[in-house]
Amino acid sequence: MQFNIIYTPYTVRPLNLFLISLIHNTSIRLRLVSNACPPDEVDLLHGLAALAPERISVLVHPTTVMLPHPVLLNELQEMETGQYFAFMDSDILALGDIQPFLENLLQENAAVFSGSPVWADSPVLPDNHPKAGGRFMITEEGFCLGGTYFAIYDNAQVKHIRSAYGMSFSHSDWADLPTDIQDIIRQMGLQKERYDNAKVLNILLQHAGQTCIYTETLPIIHYGGLSRYLTVLDRHEEAMAYHKANRSGQEKMRLQAEYLAKALLAIQQDKPVPPMPRDAQSDTADTIRQSLDHCIQLRQHYRTALQQIGL
Repeated sequence: MQFNIIYTPYTVRPLNLFLISLIHNTSIRLRLVSNACPPDEVDLLHGLAALAPERISVLVHPTTVMLPHPVLLNELQEMETGQYFAFMDSDILALGDIQPFLENLLQENAAVFSGSPVWADSPVLPDNHPKAGGRFMITEEGFCLGGTYFAIYDNAQVKHIRSAYGMSFSHSDWADLPTDIQDIIRQMGLQKERYDNAKVLNILLQHAGQTCIYTETLPIIHYGGLSRYLTVLDRHEEAMAYHKANRSGQEKMRLQAEYLAKALLAIQQDKPVPPMPRDAQSDTADTIRQSLDHCIQLRQHYRTALQQIGL
């Protein structure tokens, strides 16, 4: 099994310790995918891969313009020749080996999802909520909606659903869905105005008789939204202003991303981690502090190796 990790521009350097945690704490194979990263970051990806060449490879997509996340997921799935298609966000920190957990879960499920963001209040989609957003992993009745933060699919089943229904990992508005798919979703009691990336695909997978599961048992911490914050911040100040102004529903995500970006930079520069601002704190503040402590330990352990590749 090989996990794809997609890197967008200006994220490789600040997020390097998340990859180091996967190298240090897990036994899984990884493919680092550059989505329009500049040449110096591509060099960093190759340098990081060289720390565990038996487990890590690099794929540089030929695009010069950053592709939407689901578009690249679609391409990666079509390229996959193995039994499983797996991927995770680049801002996921591993605290232990996830392989044993996955082996058990995949024995009975066609798809496994995890990685609810630390800023998300709950992974449960309220019945009266109009949209199946990315942070919602299950319904109040326990139906698995899944997501694209951390996912493993039986690749043959995904191929079948994509071929049979013409659906992909992209988001979908209800009005744009074919009527036959609308009928299926309506009969399943899952009608919403909008479905975030892959959720319709996941619904159809279960309609076809497959089982999917969302789990919080994996030893991982997903910050959530950090790579998007870093890419937008470094590329376009105007876009960052838009990002701030138009995501009021996820204000906690933005505030934590701002803090975490500063904290990770301090760790990379071997400086003290700044205190978390009060407005960025939540009931997960202790979890964030513990994760940053782990990043400090990883930095200390790998400092020489990282400095040799320019980190």
